[in-house]
Amino acid sequence: MSNVLFSAVGFSDPIRNNYDGSLLHIVRYYRPDTVYLLLTEEVAKLDKKDDRYAICIKKIIPDCKIVKYYTSIKNAHDFDAYFMDFRRYIQDIYDNHPEDNILLNVSSGTPQIKATLCLEAVTSDKKLTIVQVSSPAGKSNHSKPAGEEFDVEYEFANNLDNLEDTENRTMEPDILSFRYSMIRSQMRALVNNYEYQALLNLMKVSNTMNNQVLLKLINHAVERKRLNAAAARGYIQEYKGRTLFPVKDKECADIVEYFLLIKLKQKAGQYTEMVLFLNPISVELLTAFIKYKLNFDIDSCIKNGKWNVQKIRLNSELCNYLTNAFGREIESRYISIEVLHKIAEFILIRLNSEGSLKNPLELFNILEFFDDVVKLNRGPRNEAAHELTQISAKDIKDKTGMQPKKIIREYEKIIRMVFGSKCPKKAFDIYDCINDYIKDEMEKSI
Repeated sequence: MSNVLFSAVGFSDPIRNNYDGSLLHIVRYYRPDTVYLLLTEEVAKLDKKDDRYAICIKKIIPDCKIVKYYTSIKNAHDFDAYFMDFRRYIQDIYDNHPEDNILLNVSSGTPQIKATLCLEAVTSDKKLTIVQVSSPAGKSNHSKPAGEEFDVEYEFANNLDNLEDTENRTMEPDILSFRYSMIRSQMRALVNNYEYQALLNLMKVSNTMNNQVLLKLINHAVERKRLNAAAARGYIQEYKGRTLFPVKDKECADIVEYFLLIKLKQKAGQYTEMVLFLNPISVELLTAFIKYKLNFDIDSCIKNGKWNVQKIRLNSELCNYLTNAFGREIESRYISIEVLHKIAEFILIRLNSEGSLKNPLELFNILEFFDDVVKLNRGPRNEAAHELTQISAKDIKDKTGMQPKKIIREYEKIIRMVFGSKCPKKAFDIYDCINDYIKDEMEKSI
């Protein structure tokens, strides 16, 4: 009976910090006849650049057959993107190797990928062998991952695992005890990544849905990320006397909930979605800023979600300012951040000339910030919306002079300044609080 390996490929593969990555280490000690590699779009780019994975495998087993699954997976953290695909891949492997020992590498890839493979091992009717690989010397791997700058020959020549008497870091955990320890580990990883739907899917297929409070919290988080506050409230509104909805003012709450979703996109490095989501919240926040901090009746300039041109014309100074700014008279179109920004600019300049501003510098700084948002909206945001291009942190920095995290901090500061006491600071950490509550319940039952 021969060994056959199915492995996702991560950024510690094939070699990292002068040691085997998990994939190569399993190949070294299990000597599989065939290796099936699953490559996300991002990893596939590296593979097509220098064929690093196959080259390193064949340096250890020259006649090893290698099959590559080039997938359309863009987001390796999205459980739903590959959950059913993995089952199909493993079935294909089993059909081709019904008498062989099928190994699953559960140490390469994202927590979601590892979770999917673990689930297959513990729920499948096929004999699947789970193989784990520990980091060298039992330490976490904090070194630079294997990226585009990777010299295959140099890295293999300097791989310390090529030396004699090096440690075999592979292990096959007991399937039953491993089932619970891995499920707990993967659940915590999903919680930390705010992947609540994936967590719910994992609980369903692993038969760990016995804690009703835990299920309510997770379903609450799923609906909350969908901006469905009513459904979220329907599951649970407080935990051990602590409210999950600290903002009581509806206008403020709507803005905060939308902002929190953008904040999660930033944390996940999903910058394209983050930028696309900035436009709607900027419109709402600038409107509130003009209304509450500049004391201007902006609502009267809006009718049915569009500009009320007749009302704006009644303010000849404002009308002329907007006409000069855009080279034409404003039209009855949907509310835009560009027009709101110019309205705020007009009001601020007028109030400042009258000497009626208590904190002009702070207000003008906010206006300058939104000017950067306008630039972002005109550039990368429009390109992403119309051409399906990806936005990077560098793109955002080039347009605004700010890193994504700094932009998020500025939005939070402005929201708190606009709404004051209506917006308690703890509202901005609510997802982390929910995560803590979920983990508390997990400790009780899983």
